[in-house]
Formats: sequence, structure tokens, C-alpha cells
Amino acid sequence: MARGTVSRPWPPADPRARFDPRGRKGPAPVRVGLPVLLAVGALAAAAAVSAGALAAAEHASGSAAGADGAGAAMVVAVDAEVVAAAAWTEHVRLPPAAPVLPVAAGPVSPARKYFSDVELVDQDGRRQRLYSDLLQGKIVVVGAFFSSCASSCPVLAERLAALQDRLGERLGRDVYLLSFSVDPQTDTPARLKQYADRLGARPGWFFLTGSKTNLDWALYKLGIYAEPKEAHSNLLILGNEPLGEWKKVFGLAPAEDLIHSLDAVLRDRG
Repeated sequence: MARGTVSRPWPPADPRARFDPRGRKGPAPVRVGLPVLLAVGALAAAAAVSAGALAAAEHASGSAAGADGAGAAMVVAVDAEVVAAAAWTEHVRLPPAAPVLPVAAGPVSPARKYFSDVELVDQDGRRQRLYSDLLQGKIVVVGAFFSSCASSCPVLAERLAALQDRLGERLGRDVYLLSFSVDPQTDTPARLKQYADRLGARPGWFFLTGSKTNLDWALYKLGIYAEPKEAHSNLLILGNEPLGEWKKVFGLAPAEDLIHSLDAVLRDRG
């Protein structure tokens, strides 16, 4: 596993959640790489790490040690080159208001029930349902941003553009990039279209907005909801929905590290 990654079988918005998209019962396993890079930002509110996430990681490390007979502990490291730029949080003290969700016709899979089909709008003004249109059956790279951000967002956009270049024709076929705005009042579809054009975004890279209630819910379900907008996560989520595998990586890491992590997800296609 690449440096700076934490891999889980689902992205819990609530550290207490026990959801597993593949429908297994009981606690879902957590796989933790060594070392785990936790970049600590200058703002305490933007650098709080979920106690539940760390507890789960420690539990997983203990389980592995018991199985292997080795006493290796999880290593928490700080990279001095990225620490000043880090501003992310996994911990949500209060969940956002729940939106009014459409009633499903027929059976609903556990994954759809968890993520929901909350409605969003892309840069071309097209309606997109979170699970059925954007996640189901796909390998995705998910990130949060806002177009007027002048600190970490330009760096994150540059990293995603590098991933787009690396993917080539696989973008929109094998992998989709999903950029969720945390400032929907400002980031209208027209504004996001201009933003996407400046980045040279190709089909398969979605810039998503909508009502604040719907966007907050989508980010909450993906585990990267934060308030205020300036405290948005600088993590990228690499998700393989068909396999139910979700990996969090530090989005401001060198592009080569992110490409390596994405290549590993693409190789593990079941």
C-alpha cells in the first residue's frame, strides 16, 4: 500500500457505523498500511482526526498481530513537507440535516440504502443521483473543493488533472473523477463549467453542485463532510464500488504517489 493511505471496505461517515456494502454482518474489517500518513493542519478544527477511525485502525492492527503472531503497531507519521498545507477532518460532531430522498421502486441494495440517491447537478446542468448514477458499478476518485478556494484547492485540482492525464482513454470508461463543491451557493453549474474548462476536464470528470442540504448529505455519506467550507477535507477517496473497497489518500501528496495508489485500485478489479 502506498504511503499515506488508509484502506477500508466502506467509507463510514459516522465512526460508529458498521455498514458493509457487500452485506456482510458484524464489524467490517479495516486494513491499515504502515506507515499511515496523518498530515496535521495549522487550524485545530481542520486537523482533528476521528477518534473512532483511529480506534478502528488500532483494533485492526491488533487483529492482524494476533493472526500473524507479530506485535507490529500502527505507525502515525507526520510529513513536514505537507503538514503546513493540510486542512482536513474526518470527525463530524453533528450530522447535517437529512434531505428528502426519493422513494425507491422495488428492492434496494445495502449500498444504495447507505449512500442514498440524493440528487446533485453536474457542470453541464445534468441531474446526477449519488449512488445510481455516480457510484454504482464504478471505480471513482472523490474529492471536495470550492471554486474560490485559493489555498489547497488549486493543488488538489492539479493532482486530479495529473490523474486525468495518466488515465487517458480509461477516464469515463474504467474510472470517474468526482469533485464535490462545498460552496453550492457560489458554485453554480455555469461557474463549475468554467472551472472545469480551465482545468481541461474531459468527459468522466464530474464537478457536482446542487442544494446545500443534498451536497452536505452526499459528503457526509462519503465520510468527508465538514463545516465551514474552509475546513473541507484534503483527502481523496479511491473507491471500487463493485468490490466494496474504499481507500483514503492524502490529496496534496505528490502526484506520483496518488497515481501509484490509483494504479493499485485498478489492478484489483476482482
